[in-house]
Amino acid sequence: MKSGRKQINQITRLLTVAITLVQGGGYLLVDPQYPGAVSPDIPDGLFWFTNIIILTAGTVFCMWLGERITDKGIGNGTSLIIQAGIIARLPQAFVFEFQKLFGDNKPLLFFVEMAFSS
Repeated sequence: MKSGRKQINQITRLLTVAITLVQGGGYLLVDPQYPGAVSPDIPDGLFWFTNIIILTAGTVFCMWLGERITDKGIGNGTSLIIQAGIIARLPQAFVFEFQKLFGDNKPLLFFVEMAFSS
């Protein structure tokens, strides 16, 4: 018999995979970033199936990696992965905000926004 914590972790993993399967289809439906990037020779069903599997596999890999980081005692692995993603996008976010505000000739708002955001 499994201990309670192991059983909860297993249920959480299975629910994560189920949610990702549904959410992957929604993501493909809502966010077509590059229309025409896929060869028209690929049937729609195959495109959807393969991409949903790829998105789900990526999620399972991140879950596994987070668990390995946690097991090594570095910290909460999932939180560290999320933090790394936020930090990786931070320069891009600064550039976007800076360009948006300078495009309107309001550079002072950029510095005010940065002061109040922390």
